[in-house]
Amino acid sequence: MSRPASTSATSPRHSAAAAARFLLAELAADGGREAEARRDYLRVASDHGATRWAPVAALRAAVLALAVGDARAAVEALDRVAERWPDAPDAPAAGY
Repeated sequence: MSRPASTSATSPRHSAAAAARFLLAELAADGGREAEARRDYLRVASDHGATRWAPVAALRAAVLALAVGDARAAVEALDRVAERWPDAPDAPAAGY
C-alpha cells in the first residue's frame, strides 16, 4: 500500500514544487520576461516559505523590482527576507 502524499510545508514534494517554480522564474528572467519572473519568485516566497528557495526567491524578486524602477516593491521584498528568514544564508543581502 502506498503512503499518502505529504502536505507538510517542509516535505520533499513541497520543496520540489518550490524548486520547480524557482526554475521557471530563472528561465523567465533569463528570457527577458522580468514581470513573469518576478511573479514566480514572489509565488515561491509566499507559497513555499518554509523551503530554502523562499528567501532567495524574495531577494531575486527585489532585484528585478529595482531593475524596472519599482523601489517600493524592492523594499517590501527585502523587508520580507529580513523579517521572515533572518537566519537564512542570504539574509544579510537584504540589508539596505
